[in-house]
Order: sequence, then structure tokens, then C-alpha cells
Amino acid sequence: MHQQDLEKLYSPSQWTRRFSSADEVIQHHLKFIEKASAETRDKVPSQLDVPYGSTQRQKIDIFGTDLDDGAPIFVFVHGGYWQMKAISKSSYHFLARNFYKNGIKSIFIGYDLCPDVPLSQIVAQTQSAVDKCLEYAKETRSKGLYLMGHSAGAHLVASSLHSVPPQDRKLVKGAILASGVFDLRPLVSTEVNQPLKLDEKLATELSPLKQDFAKEFGETSFLVIVGEYESPAFVKQSELFSEKLLNLGLKSQFWVVPKVDHFDIIESFFEDSFTIFSKISAYFHSKTSNMTDVEKLFLPNQWSKRFAPDVIVDKHLEFAAKGSETARQKVPSQLNVKYGNLEKEKIDIFGTDLPNEAPIVGFVHGGYWQKEYLNRSTYHFLAPILHKNGIKSMFVGYELCPKVTLDQIITEITLATKQCLKYAHENGSKGFYLAGYSAGAHLVAALYTNLAPISLSNEERNMIKSVFLIAGIYDLRELPKTCVNEPLKLSQSEAEKLSPLLQNVVKGVTTKFHVISARNDSPEFQKQAKMFDEKLRNGGVVTKWTNVEDVDHFDVVERLVDENFEVTKLILVQIHNPDE
Repeated sequence: MHQQDLEKLYSPSQWTRRFSSADEVIQHHLKFIEKASAETRDKVPSQLDVPYGSTQRQKIDIFGTDLDDGAPIFVFVHGGYWQMKAISKSSYHFLARNFYKNGIKSIFIGYDLCPDVPLSQIVAQTQSAVDKCLEYAKETRSKGLYLMGHSAGAHLVASSLHSVPPQDRKLVKGAILASGVFDLRPLVSTEVNQPLKLDEKLATELSPLKQDFAKEFGETSFLVIVGEYESPAFVKQSELFSEKLLNLGLKSQFWVVPKVDHFDIIESFFEDSFTIFSKISAYFHSKTSNMTDVEKLFLPNQWSKRFAPDVIVDKHLEFAAKGSETARQKVPSQLNVKYGNLEKEKIDIFGTDLPNEAPIVGFVHGGYWQKEYLNRSTYHFLAPILHKNGIKSMFVGYELCPKVTLDQIITEITLATKQCLKYAHENGSKGFYLAGYSAGAHLVAALYTNLAPISLSNEERNMIKSVFLIAGIYDLRELPKTCVNEPLKLSQSEAEKLSPLLQNVVKGVTTKFHVISARNDSPEFQKQAKMFDEKLRNGGVVTKWTNVEDVDHFDVVERLVDENFEVTKLILVQIHNPDE
């Protein structure tokens, strides 16, 4: 990645849509919080500058001191990349106003900044401050403590939970992590790091995404939120951290807050409508349970024998990132070919140096139709093995839920496939082959039903010589009962309607199907693969189901880079020697 792109990814002010420049949004934010906090200090009874340590900034401010003992307590840790002197605990006093109206006390934590102290010391200070808040909660017989951190403050809240004594963890009822950074390693090479002075080892040690996490927070509800108009890096890290919590069996919900950026996601707490607080309040008062047996069946990372659930996705992303970067450097390509008007409606073509008539494999990625960190470029690592064997590859992108609905995504894949087939026809390709992985397999399977308002014609379908469905999901009826459905928002009837397993396969299909599952994947995914293979066969389609030994949901696609891997050999034989 170019240095300029990396700097932008970790500069939240660069992503606002409200102002024409980064400086404007920062200046607006500083003026807003100063004015709103001054108004709040005038109206809400408080006790300021209560020390918890020996330095000037190691103090807490308590608001709502006139509320009865037993009141819940909201604790806030501010951001500023652990270095911005223009921001302090008092900058965010405005948050107290609406909490106070709802009978909730507020505590604001201050801490020293880099480079005056190292980041590890700031983490330790935050832990001491949280201990002080817990003492206050016990003294006032509070119903519960709710921790919130914004931006770098979310990192500090996540890091401070390790130090909460086991006997006090039940008192921490909720944690709200807003627009946080949980993996500090990318910061090492940015300007942000100049006062932090992190090296790779220290950045890893101080990254909540890389740390063991206390599993004893079973009574705590975590809400990880991020703005729709934020850097993709912040969205990705928030989603990954929420997944880490879920994989540890904790209660966590990930929420992309519509139409807000890194700054007004927190400014909006001052609004009388208080929409974000309403969401938070409803979440913390809900009867959210830990992972259910049904949810586990639909979470592939729970079934790997290679890595723990909270590790395997990260390992998959590391593998993919390294291989895909190599692919982009070594295989001639044409990237970002548009097939629609939306941002992700693009196709990346690899092997552009091969003869026009070269066969082509199209690839549709997974990510449960919602994961921002999984996209068409994630799987570019598949291009070199295909290129080596004289095959072009086309990686299809599509928009994600909740920005669009699942039936809209099916329409996108239909339009993208039409464009791929047009490209193959215009270049005189020997054949077009289509692969879908995980949720991408669902989308490819949907092309052979009439799920989308816009469908492929049978002439177009039969231009696809073979389809490879890898580790797919074909029956969505159980998803409304799981956390997977949060961004999808599928009703029961919609889940049934959008399940290829429950729809009729179109007649007259000559495409050959290979339905592939992984032995170390969820039993549900293996069962659905077998059932969909049977459905295709009963519909007159030539198909074969392969349940691959010794692979899970993730390395079944990773190992496609190996020419001797069973599935790789199957694909190459189908393309070059289909009669074998």
C-alpha cells in the first residue's frame, strides 16, 4: 500500500462528507464540543477533578452527583490518538446532559498524553481510573457501570478491561466502543506514530485485537459502533473486534451507524432525539444471550481445528493480504472495471497478457454479504495459479448489507455475470467458468434459480461451462435467529424466498456443477452442500459433491494456490481436460 493511502486510512478527518476539508471537520468538532460541554457544566451538578493518580491529567469528573444512590454510571474515555492536547476529559462533558435526563450519572476520565508518557503508561492510567470508578460505583451501590470509549478511547477501554478484578466484572454491565482502533500495527508506519514511538512488537502487545481477552465478562453486553462515513480501516477493525468478542462467547453487537462520520457519531449524543442513546439503552436492557447452538452452526470460524475461533479470521486475512499483494505485483491486470454505478460494482481482471481466447474463471467472494474486510481484492491471491495455467481470472465486487438488501446483491451478481460473459464472448474465450466461495457460492447458486428480478437467460447460463460452489450456504431459514442477521434484516419469509435450496432450478441447464464442502467446516454447511447437490441432480443438472478432507472453511480456498490440492486439480481438469 502506498504511504499516502495508509496515512489517509488512519486519518479519520479525511473521510467526512459534511465538510470540504479535514481541517474544517476538526475545527467544527472542537468548537461544537467546547460549546456543548460548557452548557452542560452550567446545568448538571458535578464534582470535578477528582484525582486517581499523581499527575495533573490523572483526574476524573463526576456528573449527576445529585442523583440517588443506585443510579447507573456511564464512564467515558476520550480519544485524540493518545496525543492531541486540544482534547481532554472536559471536552466531552456534553455527553452528561442526556444521560442525566435519563437518571444516569457520568464520569469522564482524563489521562496523560504521548510523548510525555508512553502509551503503555496511558493504558495503565486508564486501568487505574476504571478501578476508581468501580470503587465509586460500589460506594454508591450503583446498579451497574457502562464504559464507553471513542476513537483512541475505545482502544483504552478495551485494554483496561483486563485489569478489572474478577469479583467486580459483573458490575460492568456494558461497554460501548465507538469508532475505535484495536490493532495498532498499521500505525507504526504513519505520522500518528511520531509521538507514540511504537515498534511492531510494542504495537502488537498493545493491540486489543491481538491480546487474550478476559472471558469472565459473560454478564457484560458489548456494543461496537462505527460511522457509515468513516475510514474503511476503522470499520474493519471494529467489525473484527466485535467478532473476536463473539468468538470468545461474549455478548457483542456490531452496528454501523447510518450517515455519521468519526466526529458526529459522538456529537449526536447531544441531540434531544438522542437516537444513538436509544439504541444503546435498548441494547443494554435487552435479554441478549451468549452464542446459541444455532448461531454456532452458522459461524464457520467455530469449527476449525487449526486455530481458535478468535484467531482464524485474522490468519485468513493475513494469508490473503500477502498473497493478493504478490498477485497484483506479478500478474498483469486491469482493475476496477465498472459494471454498475455503485462504489463496489467493479470487476478486477487478471491475466490480461494472455491470449484473447484464454479460458476465464470468474470468482465471487463471501463474507456473509456484510463483511467490509472481505472483498474482491482479498482473493486476488487466486490469480497466479490460474495465470500459470493459462487462465484469466475475474474477481467480482458487490455492495454489502445493510447498505443494500440481499436481493439487490443477487441482482448485482447477475449484472456482473452478464458483463463477464460479454467480455468472454468479445474476446473469443475458449470458455467461462464461475466460482463462488461461502456467501459467494449462495450468490452463484441463485443465478440458476429465478431469485433475482433480473435473471440470466438460459443462453447466458449455458455459456458458463462449469460452476464451482465452495463452502457455500444455500438455506437461509435459520439466519434470522442469529447475529448474522443484524445487517441483513431478513424476515422469515425473505430468508425462505432467498434460499436457493428452496427454489426450483431452472430447466435446460447444461452447466456442470461441482459442489464442494470442507470436512472441518460446520456440519450445517456440509449438510447444505450435500442437499443442494441432490437438488441440482434431481433437477436434471450434471453435478458432483466433494467433501474435502482435512480442510476447514478458510483453508479450503487458501489451498487453491497449491497445484496439488484436490480442488485445484479438479478445477484445472475441468477447464483443460473436461472429459477426464
